[in-house]
Amino acid sequence: MSDMNIFLEVTYTVNLPSGDLSFMVGQTLSEDYSELRNSVFITANNPNGVVCDNNTELNNMLLSDIKNKYCCGVGGDDKHIEYHYLVFNTSVYDGYKLAVKYNQLAYLYIDDSLKVSLQVGI
Repeated sequence: MSDMNIFLEVTYTVNLPSGDLSFMVGQTLSEDYSELRNSVFITANNPNGVVCDNNTELNNMLLSDIKNKYCCGVGGDDKHIEYHYLVFNTSVYDGYKLAVKYNQLAYLYIDDSLKVSLQVGI
């Protein structure tokens, strides 16, 4: 399994209608972002942690699954960026099902208290 610590060191950014919001795992978001309660931040890029060249196709498939309840975002560091989607009003279990479907090692969950946590996928 990949070193899961990499997910803890990344700053994630989501493009909200009110402006960009950046956060990290373990952070509790301000009540100003209460609409983000029970949201999942996930990508379909690089299944199983292996770089692949059909990321656009995979992300389009993910988009068809999450319909119109998302905002776009990114996660990564100065060496590697992946496009992500913040999926609103989604349970941690539904996030897990998406992670399994798209072979993702992990995803982020913003819980009812607005705390950002790392969740294990496959």
